[in-house]
Amino acid sequence: MTVIGKILVFVNLVFSLLTAGLIVMVYTTRTNWFKAYTDQKAAVSVVQDDFRRAEAAQKEIVDRKDAEYQQLLATKTKVESEGKSLTEQLGKVKADYEALSKVNNGSQQNNKDMADELARRKSEVETLKKQVNEQDKKIADIDRQMARLRDESVQYRIQWEQTKDRLRLVQDQNTALSQENGRLKQQLGGGQTSTYPPGVSPAPAGGGAPAARIEDLHGTIQKVEGDLATITPGSDAGVVVGAELRIFHLQPKPEFLGTIKILAVSPTQAVGRVTGPRARQVKAGDEVDAR
Repeated sequence: MTVIGKILVFVNLVFSLLTAGLIVMVYTTRTNWFKAYTDQKAAVSVVQDDFRRAEAAQKEIVDRKDAEYQQLLATKTKVESEGKSLTEQLGKVKADYEALSKVNNGSQQNNKDMADELARRKSEVETLKKQVNEQDKKIADIDRQMARLRDESVQYRIQWEQTKDRLRLVQDQNTALSQENGRLKQQLGGGQTSTYPPGVSPAPAGGGAPAARIEDLHGTIQKVEGDLATITPGSDAGVVVGAELRIFHLQPKPEFLGTIKILAVSPTQAVGRVTGPRARQVKAGDEVDAR
């Protein structure tokens, strides 16, 4: 074999080895590519599963966030509505406050006016008090004058009653004397007439009946007018002006009521002023006694 042949054989061997290497390389490469493809496909499946899970989780988060957003939107709407209502209330409160401020200012002025009016009324009250005190003094003076006039009226009434009693007694005596004079004229045959003027009688023999003693007096309350009371009997039983008699209840049990001081008398009755711890309880029918 020639050298060229040897070279060609050698070159062919080299090419064969190269071709075998290439084949082995290609096979290996293809095997690696398939494995890589399989691995990559599995990885893609895993990634796709992860993506789907992540997408579902993200969608759930988005849905939750959307629900929260809607809730927050509703809350915002409610808060805005409440804020609007509060704004309206605030406006109303401000208006009320302004109105109250005006009223307060007016009230302060009214309070000042009322204080001035109160001071004026107080001055008027003091003046009226002075006038009332003066009127009370005048009334007290009038009461004293009325008491004095009442006492004088009672005395005049008693004197009038005494005068009536005396006049009646004189008339009775005059009538009796006239009847006695007529009887004597008939007995004497009209020979002697009386030397006494009409209405005047001679003094009775013996100087008249003895005077009654007030120590033995026992009488009765006839009527009560204020602190004055009328009693019976009168001067015929020994009652005199200035005498003090005791007053008693007898029913339902004996009780001392007070005393009566005689102010005026007539033959049959007397008038006096009642005093004592129970003077207001004296009434008609109560007993009067000097002892």
